[in-house]
Amino acid sequence: MTTIGTVTDEPTAESIWQAMAGITIDDHLLEWPPDVFALTDTLLERSEAYRFALSPPDGAEWPPPDVPGWPDAVVDAARRWSSWVEDRHGPVPDLLAREWKALRDAAGSPLIHLSKAHDWQLCSALLTLHAIADEACAGLGVALDASDGDGAR
Repeated sequence: MTTIGTVTDEPTAESIWQAMAGITIDDHLLEWPPDVFALTDTLLERSEAYRFALSPPDGAEWPPPDVPGWPDAVVDAARRWSSWVEDRHGPVPDLLAREWKALRDAAGSPLIHLSKAHDWQLCSALLTLHAIADEACAGLGVALDASDGDGAR
């Protein structure tokens, strides 16, 4: 059996993202929430770990009990992250930084650990990052004013 963190030939979060996006999982991704959404969506879909939000493995809880008021904490982190993206002053929100670190620390672990929830911290981090990124992306790409039909001239 492979232990968590052991280098293998199996797909990892890092190798999947590298193959898909052509870039590494690094802090530059935090500069644009849709990039983090794409990363987390890809990893959750490929590992089928979305299911753990509805049916966590034995001994695990969802949402994470160490994040009181998880839904509000996600909205707050997303709002503060969106503000940070605009002016880049200070650090990213604590919840985002914590979950991002968990992902970065486990990026080289085999994806099977995520699929089987052997690394619950990574599963929880990905689900939380995905929710924060989704909330931070709210409204992106949506026209704020209706077109008058004449188009831009």
